[in-house]
Amino acid sequence: MRRRLRWFLLAALPLWLAGPALAGPWPRDDGAIFLILSQERDTAGNGFTGLYAEYGLSPRDTLGLELGRNSFGDSSLLLWLQRGFSFGKLRFASSLGLGLSQQDTEFRPLAQLGLSLGRGFDTRFGAGWLAADTRFLVIARPVSETVRLNATNEVNYLYLAPETGVEADLTLGLKPRDGIMLIGQLRMEQPEKGDFAASLSASVVRDLGRRAKVELGIVGPLTGEGEPSLKLAAWLSF
Repeated sequence: MRRRLRWFLLAALPLWLAGPALAGPWPRDDGAIFLILSQERDTAGNGFTGLYAEYGLSPRDTLGLELGRNSFGDSSLLLWLQRGFSFGKLRFASSLGLGLSQQDTEFRPLAQLGLSLGRGFDTRFGAGWLAADTRFLVIARPVSETVRLNATNEVNYLYLAPETGVEADLTLGLKPRDGIMLIGQLRMEQPEKGDFAASLSASVVRDLGRRAKVELGIVGPLTGEGEPSLKLAAWLSF
């Protein structure tokens, strides 16, 4: 069971590098820096630590960096570039990312294509936003194969075989008053070699001053392997 869980966490690790619950089509302000350091840990003691960073290159372009590591020692790195567009009240963005996924001493190159759609709105309870994010991931997995030519000779081949995955998030956020944000997210993941998994999360984000916030949330699996987990994150803006 533990081995199966490790492979599930490894397959999902690059997909978790899609950013925090507020990820969406809104670009970062030109020259602005945004950081999130987060930690998730479930009731079985399994955990994930992530660093998410954004830098505003221009009014439309945002550069992102994501690092993640799970409790088994598997890690991933992703660098991406996102461009935003506006269609009335709707916001749309596309992104392309490149990185590496690591397990033990094996490194796998990966690529990601992302699409986001969202809009803000006003309610009697405060301002809010709704965003849908989809990410397509390709990981190059090293494969070793031996071909016997005859009774005494054989040839060893080493090549990279692509494995794909897809993730879709639906995020709803609300600011009922100054200094407080409520965020709910439905997350769905489908690795090529693995079962479909879905989870539902709810978080509260509170201001700790002009440049810092703290997030506390819970994550509950709806399908697939996994246990309920707690999330703690620090947000920093510059």
